[in-house]
Amino acid sequence: MKKIILLLAAFYAGAAGASVYSFDSPYFSYEEDDCRCLCLCLSYQGVTKKGASWRLRNLTPLDEKTLSHIQGDPRVMIHFADGKPRTPEQTNEQVTLIRNRYQSGIPKGGWAIDVGGVGEEHMVGLLTLGASSAPKPGRAEMGRKIAFEDQGTGIGTSVMDAVVKEMGPEIRRWGLQQDLPLIKERFTCYEGQALSEIYVTSAPANVGSWLTQVRSGFKPMKRVKEEDPIVLHYESSGIEDFGALQNALLNRFKEDDLVPEKPYKLFDIKGDKRTVSYVEKYDSVRYHFTYSFS
Repeated sequence: MKKIILLLAAFYAGAAGASVYSFDSPYFSYEEDDCRCLCLCLSYQGVTKKGASWRLRNLTPLDEKTLSHIQGDPRVMIHFADGKPRTPEQTNEQVTLIRNRYQSGIPKGGWAIDVGGVGEEHMVGLLTLGASSAPKPGRAEMGRKIAFEDQGTGIGTSVMDAVVKEMGPEIRRWGLQQDLPLIKERFTCYEGQALSEIYVTSAPANVGSWLTQVRSGFKPMKRVKEEDPIVLHYESSGIEDFGALQNALLNRFKEDDLVPEKPYKLFDIKGDKRTVSYVEKYDSVRYHFTYSFS
């Protein structure tokens, strides 16, 4: 049975000394800590459909070596941002930033993905939930990096289901409550609002990624109403797979008077409606999906 244990440790200094608040929640608890800052810790336990145990937890400095291996693998990174592997120095900066977020007490950052039973756990990936590259009040952007050798095992799907069905609603709940203003402040860290939507992107050729998103309930991102009639057309002759579609779309964006970063409606090779844009910074094409809690 899945279990969430979120430990939120806080130390409040005042005229009367320190005080620790307790939550009437099965998920959160406050514990006094000597770091004199709000430290948010997550431990989420789940099981894939194939029966494999996994866990989400806070990153530690000891995870840098494993994460460097994952993010240094071009087979993993080909579908992320510029498609280039990350250096150990870049991973170190990333882990430091994420750990600083824990100390600020906000549910925004990244967590290690472990697999294995008790005593056999080992890190196989990273889940991130942070600021969106397409900003909107209440929106967070989610990313998942899974070690190449562990892809296709159902871990990514199970983690995504956990985020949209359990973690996301719980984060949103604490951002909407009115009884604890300090906690509300920490949990309204998505453009100043409680979590209301999760945003993800995937390259059209990364079929496993966006199929997982669709199966978890993500929908093509909505566009502003005045743009609704705009449909991106492309020459479908000879396009038999999504890799070929991605290349055709990339050429279409480069050759025609289309606006970078602007979302267009598209009907893919299966006839399914998608929202797509060209990311000029990374010279890539991306599908856009959202999952709404409101």
